[in-house]
Amino acid sequence: MKKDHTRPIRILALNPTAKYLGIAAFKGNELIHWQIRKLREKGKKQSELLAKTKRKIQELLTGYEPEIVVIGHPTELQLKNSPFLKALLKGMRETVKGRSHLVIPLIEARKFICRDAKPTKMNTAKIITIYHCPWLYRRYERELKKELEGQWWKRKYHTTLFDAIALGLYCYERFSRRAPSPPPKSKP
Repeated sequence: MKKDHTRPIRILALNPTAKYLGIAAFKGNELIHWQIRKLREKGKKQSELLAKTKRKIQELLTGYEPEIVVIGHPTELQLKNSPFLKALLKGMRETVKGRSHLVIPLIEARKFICRDAKPTKMNTAKIITIYHCPWLYRRYERELKKELEGQWWKRKYHTTLFDAIALGLYCYERFSRRAPSPPPKSKP
């Protein structure tokens, strides 16, 4: 009797912002690589930065051989205010052209992760660290500390990573199962 051995789907999730690129690689729903890349460097032209980012994405595509590439789509306001982000998104689409790829609004992935909770950056990070990637709790804790100290306005460095993870989990759920899995049990 032949057993059906299906290979887990490989997903590369990319979350671009004006300063950073959140990267998460998945094998099935297992997070196998996570990283935050700084995009902006003083003294470098936009074309040089875009070329460097394209090379990094090519390395990731070669190294992880993803079946699906997911790119987080920034809000229209972010694209309007940042010409670099607009050019970056266009360059990323060109780089993954010819591969199976999706461009998903971040709010859609956050709503999937948060389910009944308000889909904020911090709620997304909290749920990911509690239910999916507990080893990332220290990174969530750093962001939470800023909020608790009344510095909610400070830039949250690791939320870019958590959004990339949310994109990957959302894509996995969307393409791997016919029926959605039950939401995680909330803690009292």
